[in-house]
Amino acid sequence: MTIQVGLCDLPAELVDHILSLLPPRDIMRARITCKRLNHTVETSSRLQYILECHTCGLTGTRYPNLSFSDRLDRLRQRERNWRSLKEVNSYEVKLPFRPSGIYDFTGGILILGIGNRHSGQYGYLRLPSAGDEMKLPSWNLFTVDAELVDFGLSVYENDLIVLVTTKLQQGNSDFGELSTLFEIHFRTLSGGEPHPKADKAVISLLKSAAIASHANAFIEIVGDLVVILLIFPWEEVMGGLYLVNWITGSVKLIDTFAARTYTGIAWLSEDAIIVPNIKEDSLDIFRLSPVHDSNVPDMSVVCRLQLPPLKAGGIITSAQCRAEPNPYKFTSGLNNRGRPFHCTPESAILLVTLWFTSRRGDLSLSMVIHREKLLAFAPPSSENDGQSIITVPYSEWGVQSTCWFPDDGNWITRTAGQRYVIIKSPIRDGNEDSDDDGDNDTFADEHNDSDIQHELHVLDFNPFHVKDALAGWQSSTSPNPACVVHGRRILPFVEDFVDGGPFEFELPYVLQKKKLPPWAERNMDVWLCEESQTTYARGLDAVYIEYYQQNAISDVGRPEQTFNTLTNAMDDAYHPMLDREYLYVLNNWQHGGCRM
Repeated sequence: MTIQVGLCDLPAELVDHILSLLPPRDIMRARITCKRLNHTVETSSRLQYILECHTCGLTGTRYPNLSFSDRLDRLRQRERNWRSLKEVNSYEVKLPFRPSGIYDFTGGILILGIGNRHSGQYGYLRLPSAGDEMKLPSWNLFTVDAELVDFGLSVYENDLIVLVTTKLQQGNSDFGELSTLFEIHFRTLSGGEPHPKADKAVISLLKSAAIASHANAFIEIVGDLVVILLIFPWEEVMGGLYLVNWITGSVKLIDTFAARTYTGIAWLSEDAIIVPNIKEDSLDIFRLSPVHDSNVPDMSVVCRLQLPPLKAGGIITSAQCRAEPNPYKFTSGLNNRGRPFHCTPESAILLVTLWFTSRRGDLSLSMVIHREKLLAFAPPSSENDGQSIITVPYSEWGVQSTCWFPDDGNWITRTAGQRYVIIKSPIRDGNEDSDDDGDNDTFADEHNDSDIQHELHVLDFNPFHVKDALAGWQSSTSPNPACVVHGRRILPFVEDFVDGGPFEFELPYVLQKKKLPPWAERNMDVWLCEESQTTYARGLDAVYIEYYQQNAISDVGRPEQTFNTLTNAMDDAYHPMLDREYLYVLNNWQHGGCRM
């Protein structure tokens, strides 16, 4: 006689393990099939941790020294901290240089070029953990023997910094007595030495005729591939889109284009990038070929998402985009610095900032959309013949999936995961709020700076959090009560730029506000990365970081002054068992500032 054993007949520990192997959505489906599985899911710390990571837009990492129960506690504490934002104490370090204007903020690393680009210098600061009461962070300074164009980082995946440099060469060549050489350097971020996994420490990217003005480079890294967009904004010089295997040193030129065509890049997935095309008024999605003979795949445009049509005489003059964090390819080797979870790249939002000009003036706008929404319109390369490009009008992709704002910042590093941060200046008396918060704030007139009460606005586009907020997850006694902005909205002041009727969008979000302390300046801007968030003011000075429970915030003050960091007092229930590496993950947002 054959005995049939069902899932619910197995021991509880085995059922728990089997369910943990399922995708989160399948775990949620399984729990509604019977009381036994529902009870298993409700009482299992491991399954609850998996489900709550999913709804928070996080991915759990291997962390053998922490139980699932403790990981779940940390995760819930992280979410509570995003809703409270209560500041505590501080400490200081010096800012010993003046930045050059190139920068990045990712993986808890704040990196800046030093002096002018000709110096070839850069420095980075690993932002401190809230548990480092007396250990002050210090700047790590490095030099490259050429003019530094820009850099890109892969902090967790490879401990890698990729630097693009340029220098003039003398001597007879195909370009005359003088030529310009662009090179790529592969170094470890932590030590600044040639990266041990790279076959070549320095490779050539481009050699051309002498170019008088500086170039701009946009550099993004996923796994063993680096995508580089090299442009010359002030000259009629052809730009180039390159794909590089940094381990083998192989370079492939994907496309060349006229000046003022492409002005930014971002990875959407391991095999897709997005590039704003200001000549076609579109967002172009490139897919990597799944089959290739070399270690650098082919890549081609498969989809062109049209932006809202512009009125006659209107043009897009520039664009930037960013999605943080980048997708991970080598997940088995991730160095998460003891963090039990990180933002899921696939569910992160993309921020696109556009600058418009027309006969009636200038305008800058920021757009937010989820990565996965963009990929839904871009077929894999295997389904594309490599010749045809799918063109999608804004009315078909943008209205339901995007949210637009007047651009309130000068930096692109204002988003991580599914959150976006800005600084507003509401006052008691002023003009009616013209942003999209939906809360009828009033904002400061330029001549009423003494009356300004600055606020930090945190916008959460996580659809699960939007649903929970609509259901009333936050009590009215919360120190920073949230509101939900949803439904179809318009930007009424763009009618001079955009043609074809009202400019509509409806991506919902949860808005939370925090009043900033008196030292906050009018022209401050806010930065955000996966582990922490920072603000950079304008006119470079010292940097101030302030922690709110397990969160942090920073800005920049006067030259030769101090980097002022307000750290966090840990809960007695948490801090005895946490080391420096893990404490840092709880510092999940910061803001900072600098004047250029």
